[in-house]
Amino acid sequence: MQVLALLWDSPGLSRFEIASRMGQTSVSAVKQVNRLLGDGLLTEGEAGATGSRGRRMIPLFLRKDLFFSVGVAYNRQEATVVVADASGTVREEKHYPELPPRFPERADVVIDGIREMLRRRGIPSSATIGVGVAIPGILTPQTGEVVFSPEFAEDLNFKLGSRFEEGVSLPVGIVNVPHALAFLEQHAGHGKGLNSFLYFDLPGFGLGMVLNGKPYSGTQGRAGECGMMQIYEHGPAGIDGRIGTLSKVAPFYKLTDRLTEMLKENPNLMVAKFLNPGDKKVTLSMIAKAIREGDLLCAQLMGEQFDAVARATVNLAYILNPEVIFLPPWTVDCPEVSIDIVRRQMGHYGAYHWSMNTKIEPAQFGKEDLALAASLMPVRNCFEKYYPNNC
Repeated sequence: MQVLALLWDSPGLSRFEIASRMGQTSVSAVKQVNRLLGDGLLTEGEAGATGSRGRRMIPLFLRKDLFFSVGVAYNRQEATVVVADASGTVREEKHYPELPPRFPERADVVIDGIREMLRRRGIPSSATIGVGVAIPGILTPQTGEVVFSPEFAEDLNFKLGSRFEEGVSLPVGIVNVPHALAFLEQHAGHGKGLNSFLYFDLPGFGLGMVLNGKPYSGTQGRAGECGMMQIYEHGPAGIDGRIGTLSKVAPFYKLTDRLTEMLKENPNLMVAKFLNPGDKKVTLSMIAKAIREGDLLCAQLMGEQFDAVARATVNLAYILNPEVIFLPPWTVDCPEVSIDIVRRQMGHYGAYHWSMNTKIEPAQFGKEDLALAASLMPVRNCFEKYYPNNC
């Protein structure tokens, strides 16, 4: 199981790299690997570079159909479901642009879709590790309860995890969106190999954290609600009664709503060229692409939002001192009104003689990858206890 866990987390390791990671002799590791190859659990790739002992390094991988997992993402009042194999490759994806308004019907539509996808693929429950569900809001992952979510705006305190488990007859875990994004970034993105980093989710103002090599979500799984961070001494009151909180002074939804309404009056706006058929609303990714093409109005509006984001980011750097703070990947398309503003504000962080340094970088994965992130969570939970030195 340690070998399988290592190769799921770091596919392509050789026998000798596995021995080093596990703290074993090469002979012992080779025996284990050869047994797994003989049992058909692993496959070999093409021999690569020569190792230190003159042997060709043969990369090893989990057999792709060794197991499967399912990921569900609730986002922007829609849902996406993926079925992924042992290599993390998405075998099938289904999108649900229209959902019933209330729980449990809003969950049942997706549950029925999962059963149909697995049946059509001929994937039995015995070959499926579990289901991960990524959803924004206030969650209690330990019990599978959703306290509140904008994706189920008319429902409070409902057992989403239990509903899925009853419907699909598989283990189910729920995870908050920024925590899922941080996990995927650590597993396969720019965060791989980093000891500590943050993923600042926008527009949700959630924070995904990897601290000392481990995902961190707080004692109740509710850490990272950066929207509640007080930035100014003025502005509208937040849901807890305080004024000047980040989600109130920099509401990105007002930016996307405004441009969505403007498009109805003027369909020739530059951002319109980035809408796909069926899109109902402008997204930040679309706005960023319009800025890349020279849309000055979008650039001005985006820059105004990032002043508050930059202030919050400096506070996070002082409190947690991570190696990197990642911003969503769409910021690559408009760095001058997003990443660059944050980096300039970070000049305060290194201004004193403390030699403090935290990089601000775009993430590799974003919300379009949420269902994939959710599908990997059950696999991580299965393998986690087998990682050498519990790392």
